[in-house]
Amino acid sequence: MIEVCVELQFSASNHPNGSSPPTEVTVEVVNGTNAHDMLVEASIQHSRYDFTTKDTSYGRMIESICDIYTRPNEMFYWLIYIDEKSAPVGIDDLKPGQGSKLSFRYQKLNWG
Repeated sequence: MIEVCVELQFSASNHPNGSSPPTEVTVEVVNGTNAHDMLVEASIQHSRYDFTTKDTSYGRMIESICDIYTRPNEMFYWLIYIDEKSAPVGIDDLKPGQGSKLSFRYQKLNWG
């Protein structure tokens, strides 16, 4: 078993009720568990981590967390970071290790 810290980062102005992000949670999972299943565990511990996904040809994509939905027309998405670095893969393929910090950040993408 390993422990991984899971956190949400977003601006209160992006939340429908103006709420701030919930406190981070530590999940205990089997080594090799992917980020999707870690987020499931976080949502069991704290209901504000509840989330939805959409199946794509690349795997699951986060549609919402904590009632904050992606806004593709405005380029706002949930991005995944592992130990403060942008995740190189998606929620299905990312497998954080012992002591990692898994961050889900609601951000605007700036292309170009």
